[in-house]
Amino acid sequence: MAVVNLYYLPLMLIPVLILFSGYSFEFNRSLQHKVLITVFGIIIFKFRKSFIHPDYISLFHQSFKEDSGFEVLAFGEDRWKSYTIKFFNSNENEVIFVTNNKEEVLSLGKQLAELLNVELYNTLV
Repeated sequence: MAVVNLYYLPLMLIPVLILFSGYSFEFNRSLQHKVLITVFGIIIFKFRKSFIHPDYISLFHQSFKEDSGFEVLAFGEDRWKSYTIKFFNSNENEVIFVTNNKEEVLSLGKQLAELLNVELYNTLV
């Protein structure tokens, strides 16, 4: 019969907590934005994060292609698209969200533009 030493229990739980953890942003009109750290969907930490105040928000896509790395024999290549939400002001920009889901970017971009009362440039059309 094997006996599990309880000292190893926290070490075994750390990978599980990392696997089921995540973060998200919370935006509001008063520009008191926050980052939410969650584990199993439960908010563990909440702290303020400053983003640039955008003059406009841009939605766009990026296409990527990656070869197998062999010059002589091409074993194939991977292609994928990602969709991005970026804040822009007169002299800087900041990536806010990246995903492979176009509808999610469209929805979140419209909500952010309405919330922050800025113009939305949609290059996904």
